[in-house]
Parts: sequence; structure tokens; C-alpha cells
Amino acid sequence: MAGHVLTSRESQAGTRLRLRARTASLHARLDRIIEASCLGEPLHLLRLLIIHHAALGSIVPDLEYAGAARLFPGWDGRSRLLALEADLAELRADPPRRLSIERLFQSEQEVWGALYAVEGSRLGNLILLGKVAEHGDDLGRRATRFLAHHPEEAVAWPRLVARLETLDYRGEDFETMVRGAEWVFGVYLMSAERHLSPERR
Repeated sequence: MAGHVLTSRESQAGTRLRLRARTASLHARLDRIIEASCLGEPLHLLRLLIIHHAALGSIVPDLEYAGAARLFPGWDGRSRLLALEADLAELRADPPRRLSIERLFQSEQEVWGALYAVEGSRLGNLILLGKVAEHGDDLGRRATRFLAHHPEEAVAWPRLVARLETLDYRGEDFETMVRGAEWVFGVYLMSAERHLSPERR
């Protein structure tokens, strides 16, 4: 949020670490909801995929419109949506309705912040892929295209981090980047609230 006073450690850290620190509370809140509602035993893979699809179905078109692929060549959020839809079809479920939310990105800083949050989720997906392999049923293990999804190169996340470090946004530019990342987490939280059954909230 604007007006945040950086600690001496934050001010000396790289962009990724500063973004991680600023979004940590939102990230932890989302992780707690997902852990409690989707990752117990039994594993609720369908519920997890629906939350992802409802969120990314709103986020990806806005990032495409804002020129994310121009800023970060090789980014292809659309293929992640296609992977999600294939997994939902495997589980015999229809894609959820898109959230009634739209973001008109006003700056490249916002786009970079949103890309940080969206692409960082791939790291958690690899952990979830292991959970599905261990605790999922046969049908669930076939519906892992999204969790296992990678862009054209396996180093996309390190490449994004390296790009963020070269930008090294500070001051209001960094605050604008934070708002882009916070928006992504907010959309995911909205999706989780909509699609979780009342008894699991």
C-alpha cells in the first residue's frame, strides 16, 4: 500500500524480495484458505482448479490487453487457461463463470507486479503436483496439465526475476508495482470466496 515505510533491510533487498515482503500477508492468507479447503484428505483437486480458472480467466485477458507479452517475451498466460480447461474436461466439469472484475492497467509497473504474482504461482504448483501424485486418484493424476504447465523454457521464472532486478523500481514506481501484485492476490481471494463451499470456509 502507498505510504509504506521501508525497513533498512527491505530498502537494500532486490525487487523480488521486496515484492515478496510487501505481498506476504496476502499470500499467506490465500495459502491458508487453499490449504484448508483444497489440500486435505481427500484432496479436492477440482475445487482447486476451479479457483484457478475463475481467477486466471479474469487476470490473463487484462494482462494480454496491457501488453504483457511485449514486456516479457515468451509469456503466454492463454496456454495456462487452455491447460486448465483440458483438466476440467478430464474431470467432467465445466469452466466456472468469469469473475465480474476488470483491471485497466495504467502502467508497465503494474503489469510487472501482476506478472510477478501470476508467474510465481508456478512454484507452488510444482509442490501441489507432488501432492496430487501422492494423494490423488487415477482420474486426478490425469488432470495435472495446469499444475505441470511450463512455458517454452524451464527458466522462465528465473528470467522474470532477473528482469525485475534490472528494472529495480523504487519509490512510487515500486508502489505501483506492488498494487499490480496485490490486485492479482485479491482476484484469487475473491475467486476462493466465491467457489468454496460454506462448510469448508
